[in-house]
This record gives sequence, C-alpha cells and structure tokens, in this order.
Amino acid sequence: MRPLYYYLLVIGSVAFIGMFFVSQCSKHVQMGYELTRLRRERSALLERGRKLEFHISKATEPKALAERARKFGLSLEGPLSTGPTD
Repeated sequence: MRPLYYYLLVIGSVAFIGMFFVSQCSKHVQMGYELTRLRRERSALLERGRKLEFHISKATEPKALAERARKFGLSLEGPLSTGPTD
C-alpha cells in the first residue's frame, strides 16, 4: 500500500510542476503578444507626434500667421517701440 501512495504522490507532484511550467510558458507568450502590440502602438503615437509637431511649426510660421490675419481682415504691424522717452 505504501509504494502506491508514494507512486501517486510522485505522479501528482510531477503533474503539478508540469502544469506550473505550462502556465508560466503561456503567460510568457501572452506577454510577448502584449509587448508587440504596445510597441506598434508606441510607433504609431510617435509618428502622430511628429506629424503634429510639423503642423505646429507650419502654423506658427510668420507667413502663415500673416495670411491668416489677412483672411480675418486684420492688419499686422511691427512690434511697438517702447524705448525710453525723456
């Protein structure tokens, strides 16, 4: 009776350890897929940020600002002179 008990204990232990390693491997694969998805998302966001920076730089160019001011009927004047007056 004792050898059967030890035999079942060993088989149960091996099965538990095997299931543990399969579980860990599955989690590892799942994390790999998640990492790949996050890297793709990061690349897309970096590209979008570059495009937005380009649009911001184009929108703040003096020529573009002057054109928009004219479109709204505004006139652009140079900076006011605030030099010392005696």
